[in-house]
Amino acid sequence: MKKLLLTGAAAVALLTGCSSYTGTDNMDASKNATFALIPFVNHSNTPLAEQNVKAIVNSVLTEKGAKVVVYENNSDAEDLKSLLDENYDRKEALKWLSNVSYNYVITGSVDEWDYKAGLDGEPVVSVTIEIKDANNKSVFVKTGSRSGFGRESLNYSGQVVVSNILDDLKLN
Repeated sequence: MKKLLLTGAAAVALLTGCSSYTGTDNMDASKNATFALIPFVNHSNTPLAEQNVKAIVNSVLTEKGAKVVVYENNSDAEDLKSLLDENYDRKEALKWLSNVSYNYVITGSVDEWDYKAGLDGEPVVSVTIEIKDANNKSVFVKTGSRSGFGRESLNYSGQVVVSNILDDLKLN
């Protein structure tokens, strides 16, 4: 029996990949709450990874039935300052918040979004999601990391991480 349990645990670990989650526990929010989604910070070496994560967060929240307003940089021409300042979009998004009605702001960081070097080329993802209330008080922070399998796509691994993090957001 003991051998069977160990074999079953190994099979579950093999099927789910290696993942880790840490942060606050569940967060309860009203079904009528509006979430403002602003740019994430990209600490990874992959350009535009933060945009992938923002899109996945938007998709997962929408699937949960949340009301989401998303900051989009609508600037047609980017000046040199915006190209050189990697936080330009975040600064503009914070200004945008003063013109939007919301209950919570969602942001965070992408710490890893890449494939491991070597023959396997496994996807590795690490994302932190932070939810703040309208008073800028942090009410939910959770980090999730995952190493997938060689044939698994990077975005799939990212979807798994973001979905698992946002599973702790309960809309009542």
